[in-house]
Amino acid sequence: MVPSPPSVILALDFFTTHNIKISDLVHCLLTDPSLPHHLTSIFLDDLRHGASTMVSDLLRHAKGTSQALKVNEDLFSFVSQHIREEIKDLILHGTEWQFGASSAKSVQLESFQLEKMAKDIADTSPRLWSFLDVFLSATQKTSPPSQYSGVGIEEEQYWEEMDDFDLEGIIEMVTAKESARELRLARRRQVVLTIKKVVIISIIMQSTNQKTNAIPSLIGIFLHSCKTPEKVVEVLARLGISISINAIHNAITSLSAESANRIRSLGQSLLINYAYDNFDVNLKTSVPTIDKSAISLKHLTSGLIFPLQHGVTMDDMKCSEYLWKRSPLNIYANPSDITPTKSWKDVIDRLRNIHPEPNLLTKNGLTRREQFNSWKFLCDLVDYGPTYFSQFRDRLQPPETIEPIPILKTEITPVRSMEFSNSTVSGNISTILNLMDQGGIGDPSDPDNPYEVKDATPYVILFHGDLGTGDRILSHTFRKLVHIYLSRDVIHPI
Repeated sequence: MVPSPPSVILALDFFTTHNIKISDLVHCLLTDPSLPHHLTSIFLDDLRHGASTMVSDLLRHAKGTSQALKVNEDLFSFVSQHIREEIKDLILHGTEWQFGASSAKSVQLESFQLEKMAKDIADTSPRLWSFLDVFLSATQKTSPPSQYSGVGIEEEQYWEEMDDFDLEGIIEMVTAKESARELRLARRRQVVLTIKKVVIISIIMQSTNQKTNAIPSLIGIFLHSCKTPEKVVEVLARLGISISINAIHNAITSLSAESANRIRSLGQSLLINYAYDNFDVNLKTSVPTIDKSAISLKHLTSGLIFPLQHGVTMDDMKCSEYLWKRSPLNIYANPSDITPTKSWKDVIDRLRNIHPEPNLLTKNGLTRREQFNSWKFLCDLVDYGPTYFSQFRDRLQPPETIEPIPILKTEITPVRSMEFSNSTVSGNISTILNLMDQGGIGDPSDPDNPYEVKDATPYVILFHGDLGTGDRILSHTFRKLVHIYLSRDVIHPI
């Protein structure tokens, strides 16, 4: 309740008579613990509830007077002090956001989560987080429909081209989903706002402590992967959005060394698969030269490795000698040991006999293959057919389990790209040798090896490629066989 003017005059006269300043009275109420609690609690509660109104009235009263600047400076100093303390606490507790470029590890990149960082910042610095909400949404105006409309420009043009098409059902569906669309758009705007706030606070933290540079480091590595021009990276580094070019190069060197060690460790386990394929890249130059004015397309090869799973051991892969003794390519093999060549019909028959049919007359006289085809047809009918059939989804039983194979997540590790074209025989062989070298496989007695390698002669190593990979490897093998035959004939003429 607002006091009447006579009551205010009486209170002011009392304060003047006893030489009591209002500011001193408030300070005493807030800091003096010797005052009786039953007397001060009412006034303190009133101060807490009316603090915002008091500050607003004070600023309004001081506006246009000589005291306005002093009041604004005092309030700004007060707020700045609290924000400064929050930033210090944020840096103190944000050691996980420190990214050393020269000692960068892939786990730092893989474990980073923007959502977690945003939550930690909001919990540690709530005032700073709230202030950025105000700064980034100062106008409180909604975004134009062209920017946040649920229907894109291409979709709008599509519907405009429809002439006399009956859109009643579609309009009804769109109207029913209007609230859901607005909710998605609001969430999308909130995500964008959160990203902006995290980037801004990251710039603030790096300006205070250069080691707190998780966001700039991630952006710098991303710019490197996109082949961003160095001048652009330099500008972004000066703005605090990215790390410097030298720091990016240090991070890439550290990550490459870690990746090479990991690939070598996996390769020497001998329980992995190698896969490779060709790719083309257009290496454009900003300033063409006479020698390379038109040659910019490069034919390269990419590769990856992934582990053998489902209980495969090294003893399972130790069958190189066994297979070579039975290979038709082995000129020294005993003819009785060579495995006869199988046609594709033999392979199909072998696959059919892996799990023989126990009884062809069970389940309406259908074989297992026919049972699965029937189940697949019904599954597609329920999931993608007319709406009427969706009511039978609960009655559709899964197919018969014969020999279940556990579903495991396969970890894929990319290897270093190779400057070979696997469209040729020599390119395939060079690729295989390079992959073996990256995997730490070779001759341990070779003194030229820069690191310790492992001999994989007794083991079988699996390689995967496209349709032409096997043909080219066989072509190379036949060439070697011809060379051996010719050499043997020269040494031992008949």
